[in-house]
Amino acid sequence: WTALALDNNRNDPRVATALRAGRYLQTNAVGRWYLRFDEGSTGCVRRDSLFVTVQVAPKPNIGRDTSINIDGLKVLNAGAYSNYRWDNNSIERIRVVDPKAFGLGTHWLWVTVTDGNTGCEGTDSLQLTVLPAGTGLRNDLPADLQVFPNPMAGNLNIILPGAFEASLYDVQGRLVVKCQKGIGQVQLETAALAGGYYTLQITRGKEVFSLPVLRP
Repeated sequence: WTALALDNNRNDPRVATALRAGRYLQTNAVGRWYLRFDEGSTGCVRRDSLFVTVQVAPKPNIGRDTSINIDGLKVLNAGAYSNYRWDNNSIERIRVVDPKAFGLGTHWLWVTVTDGNTGCEGTDSLQLTVLPAGTGLRNDLPADLQVFPNPMAGNLNIILPGAFEASLYDVQGRLVVKCQKGIGQVQLETAALAGGYYTLQITRGKEVFSLPVLRP
């Protein structure tokens, strides 16, 4: 039998390739597909049809490949999804990476997320290079970014040229200080927070930066 794609994507070359194969249709095109199946093996033509809905796959972004000193910390944020599965079996949105758990060298970290609306999964990964304490490393934070005091006290100050916004998340990925917008400087009220590590997320245009901050 053969499958005929009857929707607006019927001229997509990926459809033609699948149809020539005679059985399977595989596509990354997002949208609703209408397929008609024709069977002529007995000399008769029998037809059936079905709708196939192709969903958008989630695209988590935990950042670029980077380096870190073994005495530092790295915060990874997988984004807003329903479920998370990290390479270390964590199921939280935010992951605070302690490089001492890996040791010196290069390591792969990854996360798979699930979109609760569609059930679709997406994965992202990065390469983390752990360097000895006190050595130079490539930092993916802007050189003109200032965050103080850290550890936090009553307020957390963020200074960065241009318009940006800042939010604070706990280690479970919950928003604990709502997004504050500013130009050149933003101040977050942190006096009421419990002690522990938090993730400061800064968005400037299409750039997103994350770094750990501590509340004693």
